[in-house]
Amino acid sequence: MNVRTKRIIAVFELVIVIALIAWALCPRSIDQALGIDREAVTQVHVTLTGQEETREFTLNPDDPAYGELMALLEEQTYIPLYLDKDNRSVILDYEGNLTFYQGEAAYGMTFSGDKPIWFVGSGMRDRSFRTSGGEAFQQEILDFLLAQSGDSPS
Repeated sequence: MNVRTKRIIAVFELVIVIALIAWALCPRSIDQALGIDREAVTQVHVTLTGQEETREFTLNPDDPAYGELMALLEEQTYIPLYLDKDNRSVILDYEGNLTFYQGEAAYGMTFSGDKPIWFVGSGMRDRSFRTSGGEAFQQEILDFLLAQSGDSPS
């Protein structure tokens, strides 16, 4: 192989590596981050776990609150983080867990005010994402969900 061919191959390999890195760090929509088909979601189960209480309720796609929740989640882009889940800390008054059901499959989103929002789907490994809204965005989701649970946030 001559020098020119080796350089072309090296440049081609570099382009592939750059493309893979760009794809790995590319912002995603809520649907892409969760791995869901929103049209197939049958319900969202919400669990808010505080130090002294847990609140649980379910939202269905025909519920106006479901549409409002999805609109809130769509306002952000989700940028992959590559962190260990054990390094997470709870900053909000509650840890929020949303479970989106699509038939037999379940896709979860967990947030606590810390930098990452954790996603897990049926048959997929945990993934973490950050949003441009950070803790303020997570607090906004929590406030909305607390209002849906029948109590206003403290």
